[in-house]
Amino acid sequence: MSESTFALKDSVPFAKVASQELSYELTVPKELLKRLEDACHCLNSDANLKIRFYRDLQGLNVVEGEVSIEVQLICARCFKPYIYTLHSIFKSTPDEEKAQSLRIADKLDLIELDAEGGFDTLSYIEDCLLLEIPLICEHEDETECELKGDNWEFGAITKQDTDNPFKALEALKENFSKK
Repeated sequence: MSESTFALKDSVPFAKVASQELSYELTVPKELLKRLEDACHCLNSDANLKIRFYRDLQGLNVVEGEVSIEVQLICARCFKPYIYTLHSIFKSTPDEEKAQSLRIADKLDLIELDAEGGFDTLSYIEDCLLLEIPLICEHEDETECELKGDNWEFGAITKQDTDNPFKALEALKENFSKK
């Protein structure tokens, strides 16, 4: 594993690095993850990245690996920041036609390369992390939330002793028909 030959800021010639079966284990400085920083309250650490480019047995060029970073998100219940670890495991290929012909396109994410066959690794890694942000951000442990005692059930209907609503509509209809 080599860090010196892999530049995150540059486009990587995907077919070349896949044919060489290169793999890297490196730290991505949080300063490079601007879109992720905008989507979170704060980035607490640099991202840890393990990435591998290779050509599989069917001849597909593949990138796979995992990336994780500790961030702060804002709780949707109490509006206070809390620490959350974003962790993404990915496996993708730019060879869409071949993946479809092998009927494995649903097992891999499809990626696009630029006109020269280059792959923007940093943007891809950032996209993977952005997809891991929860849709509704809230403390994982409810005891940490300031609103821990509040009842946050949705859809629970308490039975009330009321008249049938259709009877009320019927009475209303009768009132209008008398006029």
